[in-house]
Amino acid sequence: MPTTLPVPSKGALRALRNIALGTSCTIAFGAGMLTEDRRRRINSAQEVHNNAKKLKSARQYHSAGTTSLEDFEDQTLRHREDAFWLPSNVLRSKLRIVVDPKPGEDFRVLETPAAKDHIPALHEVPKHIRPDPVFAAMPQAENSPPPLGHRALRRLRAQSNRELDLQERQYKLALEITKLMEENATGIGGAASLFVDAFESGLAVGDSGIHPLLVDAAIKLSGVCQKHSKYEMVHRILDIILNSGPIAEDDYHRFKPYEIIRTLVKVERGSRLADPVNLRKACKIYLAKFKEKPETMSQHMFFLGERLCQETCSAGMYDLTQLVFTRLESCRGGRPLIAVDHLITATHGRGHHKRMFRYYSNFYTKTTPKRPEFLQVTSLVIDSMLVLKQIDKAEKVLISASRMAENGNMKMSTTWLLRVLGEEWRSNRDMVRAEALFVRLEPLLPLTSHPQALYGAIIQYCVESRDDGRALHYYSQLRESHEPTSGDLRIYGHFALAKAYREDWEGVKEDFRKMKPFRTGDGDDYSAIFTPILKEFSKKHSVSEIEDFIRHFLVEMHLKTTRHIMNIMIDVYSKARELDAISRWINYAIADGCNIDAVTTNIILKNCASTFDYHFEEIYALYNKIRELGPQMVDHNTIGLLRSIAFSHCSNQTTATKRLRILKSLNPEQSENSMEVYRALAMTYAKENYVAVLKVYKLAERDHVHLGPNHLLFAVRASLRLHRQDIRETSRFIENAHTRGVDITRAISTVFIDQMSSLYEEGGSSNRERLDELARNTITAYERSGITIPQSVLTHTASVLQKQCRYRESIDFWDTMSRRLQIHPSSFDLPTLTTLLQGYLKLHDMSGIRWVVKMLSANRLTPDTHVMRVLKNTRRSTILHIEATFASSSLLTFLDCVEEALQAFKTIREDAMVNRKEARTKLINIMETAIEDQALREAFQVAPSLKGATAEALEGQVSHNVNGCGMEGVCLDPDTGSAEDANLPPERVSVALGR
Repeated sequence: MPTTLPVPSKGALRALRNIALGTSCTIAFGAGMLTEDRRRRINSAQEVHNNAKKLKSARQYHSAGTTSLEDFEDQTLRHREDAFWLPSNVLRSKLRIVVDPKPGEDFRVLETPAAKDHIPALHEVPKHIRPDPVFAAMPQAENSPPPLGHRALRRLRAQSNRELDLQERQYKLALEITKLMEENATGIGGAASLFVDAFESGLAVGDSGIHPLLVDAAIKLSGVCQKHSKYEMVHRILDIILNSGPIAEDDYHRFKPYEIIRTLVKVERGSRLADPVNLRKACKIYLAKFKEKPETMSQHMFFLGERLCQETCSAGMYDLTQLVFTRLESCRGGRPLIAVDHLITATHGRGHHKRMFRYYSNFYTKTTPKRPEFLQVTSLVIDSMLVLKQIDKAEKVLISASRMAENGNMKMSTTWLLRVLGEEWRSNRDMVRAEALFVRLEPLLPLTSHPQALYGAIIQYCVESRDDGRALHYYSQLRESHEPTSGDLRIYGHFALAKAYREDWEGVKEDFRKMKPFRTGDGDDYSAIFTPILKEFSKKHSVSEIEDFIRHFLVEMHLKTTRHIMNIMIDVYSKARELDAISRWINYAIADGCNIDAVTTNIILKNCASTFDYHFEEIYALYNKIRELGPQMVDHNTIGLLRSIAFSHCSNQTTATKRLRILKSLNPEQSENSMEVYRALAMTYAKENYVAVLKVYKLAERDHVHLGPNHLLFAVRASLRLHRQDIRETSRFIENAHTRGVDITRAISTVFIDQMSSLYEEGGSSNRERLDELARNTITAYERSGITIPQSVLTHTASVLQKQCRYRESIDFWDTMSRRLQIHPSSFDLPTLTTLLQGYLKLHDMSGIRWVVKMLSANRLTPDTHVMRVLKNTRRSTILHIEATFASSSLLTFLDCVEEALQAFKTIREDAMVNRKEARTKLINIMETAIEDQALREAFQVAPSLKGATAEALEGQVSHNVNGCGMEGVCLDPDTGSAEDANLPPERVSVALGR
């Protein structure tokens, strides 16, 4: 019996024996059988081993059968561990000793004296222990691998023959390629095709790799293709070589990878980023696997790696950024560290926050960055530390950053200190720990631009913990080292909040009077300070007292109505169930410049149902009041919300039927199936079943299901996929939706973008003429259907093209379409000019930038914060590009143009601010005079006719004095294009508050 079969262990037998003691006789019988089987197998193995010992001690051991017996003995030794019945050293004396033969001598095997005894002939050996003759023919050494059977030998020979065959085929291919290149220059294309087709048709590469001659031929072929600018073929050749296994570093550099990668990462004109596909190919070439450890790379390849890190990080390929940086670091040699900022950005982007501190401490602190990069990278590291709740490491990052700031003569960001201190306070709410951290951060304040902000934070936390004494102490420290500035407005607000906690409301009003001169800009900070005070006041006072309190601040302090203030007042009125007051306050907030739409309405209705337990009838009444303020205040989601509220608070079927009838009266179409239709359209479109998409949409149209802009967009996209050039069916969908009052802006934009893509994919030099023809035909088709394309559609289309980095196409589209629609420049609005400015900035078109500045001034439009942010970001990126690379004259000229536009926009905003303040003063004076006159008339009981004449005179005076204002004397805010925040007349405030 073979000795390698598994045998039950002693523990297994013991377990079976114990089980047998307490269970049935069946288990006991099984345990006995296993015990007997173990005994018989041990006896058989011992007998085999004893026979081998006897054979080896015989005299004829070195006869014709000794080789077979030696092989059998080796098999026994290999399975030594299976002989569990032997002691650990029983076979040690039986090993043969092999020595290396000297030159000229025969190979001898030294054996123990016991091996020289007589061994019986092979025919005397029992058949059951005769070894395989294949093993007997192979000499064995002490440390040699186990002998192979005849099947393994055949497999080994077949593999060897296959390797030889592959090497021969590669050798012949190398000769053919070399012959084609040597014949004539026209054979280059044929040689390249032969090389590529051979591997694509299945030419395998064995374990030995590509034949050296074929590698040499590929290098020569690649060089010739580079000379003839056939870079696509160069990329394919090198890709095949790299996919075939590791390559020698010398052969890799003979391919000139630097030139190949440069062509792949080249950024096309009008685009900010390299093509993602080419970028991945470039990184694959850069990260080639070598047969040996890579050496220190050349200067050109080193800085090319930095470029790859930058491009991959900008494109969001963070995994490639980390791999390229690893190759850079391993082959850096003695050069300084580079691309660490991209490594940290990529690590943060992948969410590997635990590595951020190590990278920053080990790598980034050894660099000398510019301030914009320093601020960005350190902010990411601190953000990761706060995500991990590791305040101690965040503090260490601040200390390291302070050393870098001192060495580089830079300023730290005050926001870093505020975030760390704020996270400590919000996590523990322990004033002792917060003050201890403040003391440790205080030495870093001289390196920041706004040290008073950190004092303001610790004062705020003292106020929140109701420790006004400590707050005054820190304020005294602040005044000892810093003079009062406009940035101290929030600090004053903290002390006003402290008085609100003490219910010293007159003190709050006095503090706001003192803060009024420090108000700057649009007063957003001023209103933000008032929000927690109003929330505190509303907890302990009635509705009328709250109205009087907020009226004082809106009228006397010129406070701006923000969304937070509006929400607090709506909650106050909702709690009191004053539906008319809710609608009046919403109307006032809209007039005061607060952006309110259907989303806000839906939130208000939902809160009334869930938080304040309104009945459906009350919510429906509130819905009607809000809908009267304008069609933009409700949408189809509002109807769905009303439906869910109606059926979630329904007591019986009769009530449900009545409510359903009310909801159907709001929308005669079957809107209950709208969401199901949308899901069906989305699923079929995702499966690219465009015929089914159109079928679902047509059936929904036939059944009068409510179809919104999103439903229409699916139908338009599917129709464009099926009928690429024919847009008649698409136009019919848009026409029907326009008839139902659906917004068709996105649908028409989708048609334009699809046509533009088809036009530029075909290429050619006559794109501009074909674009003119496209504009003429498309607009004419829509005009025949009674659809007038508004300016907003063109603006939206150009914006979408810019998001796809197709800046030149967006400008060409706008120019062509605006000429066809005969849009006069005086009607250009702010969103349109903003979109055009973004395109001109990306194209570095300085004449276009100056034209936008001119149009803004001519149309009396005030740039908003978005336009200013676009210009500032462009200026920042241009400065960084100039600092990182050689500054060309054209780039410096472009930077001057951006600075010029920025200064012009600032001047326009300042002038608008001055005009708005003057109009505000005039308006308030006129309204005060009107109120006084009205009071006098009521006191002396003036005749009604005289009242009417005086009122007409006052209206004429208001319209004459208020210059540049909107309806009802509400001035437009240059930052938002909406109504001015704190300039409404007292009557408007009184109406909003129900007075």
